[in-house]
Amino acid sequence: MPTIILNEIECNDPMGARDDVFLSLSTEEVTGRIIWGPQRMREGNQITLSSQVTPIEYDEFAIISLYEHDTIGDNDYLGSMALDRHETDRTADFYFPSSLNSRYRMNYEIQVVSPSNEQVHGIRLVSLTCRDAQGRRDEVTLTVNNRIVLGPRRTMKKGWTANFNDMEITFRSNCVIRLQDTQGQDWDRSFTINAGDYLLNHDENHTFDVRGSGVTGDARYILTYQMVA
Repeated sequence: MPTIILNEIECNDPMGARDDVFLSLSTEEVTGRIIWGPQRMREGNQITLSSQVTPIEYDEFAIISLYEHDTIGDNDYLGSMALDRHETDRTADFYFPSSLNSRYRMNYEIQVVSPSNEQVHGIRLVSLTCRDAQGRRDEVTLTVNNRIVLGPRRTMKKGWTANFNDMEITFRSNCVIRLQDTQGQDWDRSFTINAGDYLLNHDENHTFDVRGSGVTGDARYILTYQMVA
């Protein structure tokens, strides 16, 4: 049974000078139950949710929606995060409405009770090097299984290297690593590492090669990592 822990919410771009926002929850057992708010937020405001919202347990699905409360007329819908029973352990950010340039960011954690004999695998991130930027500089975001590990909007130029200080991340079946252009959002590259299909404690390099139709200018990034379990 997955459990959702809401950590914090941040306002990046309110609809007006300020918003009165609230979160609602729908599962197989409840529909549209308000779990937080309305709360007044302005640009740059961050609010801790972990002390205000009880951890959410569900069986089949959970939908968390963000609304701007309106005293006259209908509430403004700002997007939803949908989760199902196949979720894996992770900590990640969700952007309402589902874009890195959206109005609100919510950090959350998923905890899943798994059989004690299920094997856990691990990846150690070493560095990301820009061999060729798309323009004079890029703004990029790197995620591992939907967890942001670099960025969002990390500035990179040709020859620059971002070090991860040997950050380690665990996973169970596969590991999806994704590099996105955060500024223009005109490229998105990813690759998948399947459990057990690798050498342990050995430097590996993956090249994110950005070119092709719909992309203005080329870019090339090298990710160095090690598999540790």
